[in-house]
Amino acid sequence: MALQVVVDRNLCVGSGSCELIDPDIFKLDRDGKSRAVDSPVEETASLVEAIESCPTGAISAVDENTGAQVHPSW
Repeated sequence: MALQVVVDRNLCVGSGSCELIDPDIFKLDRDGKSRAVDSPVEETASLVEAIESCPTGAISAVDENTGAQVHPSW
């Protein structure tokens, strides 16, 4: 399943946990906030861990085909 990774930049506080866990998908930008650099992606254990580790629940993943939210942080 192809997932579109979504980072709510209004919620992101730049903790960097997502980038530490899955640096292939997440990078902190000049503002110190996360962004998904590789999307759509396949679901992996590291992606799910990165989503679940976000302290503010700013990251989610949406099924690219159906638009259904697959992995909300909270």
